[in-house]
Amino acid sequence: MLKCAETQHLVDACSSQPGGRSIPPGPPLARPKERLAAGAGQYAPVKRAADVALALMLLLLASPLLLLAALLVKLTSRGPIVYSQTRVGRGGKPFTIYKVRTMYHDCERLS
Repeated sequence: MLKCAETQHLVDACSSQPGGRSIPPGPPLARPKERLAAGAGQYAPVKRAADVALALMLLLLASPLLLLAALLVKLTSRGPIVYSQTRVGRGGKPFTIYKVRTMYHDCERLS
């Protein structure tokens, strides 16, 4: 069994390379900004286009289910079908989300 002093020597031995350079802690995946910073910008437009195309395809596939949910909400309760809410996103920038309403209309006011 290793004692504290022996463990500290192992940590010291593993945290530096010959020549005195320090190795950052953690595997490379724990530092994605360092790894991706070099070539990430050139693929950003392609990734954005792929993300939008995939989102549109999934929206088309899910649209029958969304229409059924909207119809059920409208038939079973009063109020709007779509619920919107402003939330705080990355960098503190507010954005609006839209969801099919699953609660009573004005339930925040009632609670």
